[in-house]
Amino acid sequence: MKRTVTWFLRLYVPCILLFVYAPVGSLTLMSFHEGRIQSFPVEQFSTKWYGEAWKNPQFREGIAGSLKVGVAVMAISTILGFLSAHVLCRVRPQRPLLYIAFVCLPCLMPLLLSGMALLMYYQRIRIAGSIWAIVLAHSCYCAPFAMGLIRNSYEGLNEEVEQAAVNLGTGRLAVILRVVLPQMWPAVASAAAVSFLLSWDEFVMAWFVGGFTKTLPTVIYSSLGTSFDPSVNAVGVVAMAVSAFLLLCVFLMMVFFQRGRERA
Repeated sequence: MKRTVTWFLRLYVPCILLFVYAPVGSLTLMSFHEGRIQSFPVEQFSTKWYGEAWKNPQFREGIAGSLKVGVAVMAISTILGFLSAHVLCRVRPQRPLLYIAFVCLPCLMPLLLSGMALLMYYQRIRIAGSIWAIVLAHSCYCAPFAMGLIRNSYEGLNEEVEQAAVNLGTGRLAVILRVVLPQMWPAVASAAAVSFLLSWDEFVMAWFVGGFTKTLPTVIYSSLGTSFDPSVNAVGVVAMAVSAFLLLCVFLMMVFFQRGRERA
């Protein structure tokens, strides 16, 4: 029986990895296809479509929009996530599970429903279609993920060190800035990177509330709705490369933080 399970896992895991990464590999391969008609086998490789994508003003506008939104969301979500984690780990509400459920509610709702609800609300307060509509929507969605990463590290800090700093006359804000944050900067940086990554890839809410404000996912979707442009493959590869790089950074920072905690 054990042998059967082992062989099953040996077959199952490669099949799952192939199912997940085959489209990524195909997209990457097609991005270097010189011809306009995308087909196998690739007769000649070229970086032509990467140059065409960069020359396209819509793609440049989408990248610029995603960067602006991502940086703003990264800052807002990280601050909100840290404050939520501080309440859980130091203020300690009477019903922590209820508090966590309330904070995580925006990321638990289907994005389609969230986008529709936010669109109706933004139309009432007259910010629908602006870049801040996307920033606020993404911040609500990303903040719970930031809270989860920061809280995991916050719980491992020695509270007696903070109390000693308070007893020596240090203010609460100074304790956070000079005692807490230096000890958990990898977790805060990881939360910021994850927030940027989630905003960078998010399409549904940006499509609903963004209006004429363009982000990279909405530009890619719009370009696919008319006629196929092979440069979309190149843009998709670049977007995936950015996401993979950020995930690698998050992984390395968390490993660094964990090893530092073990040595301490």
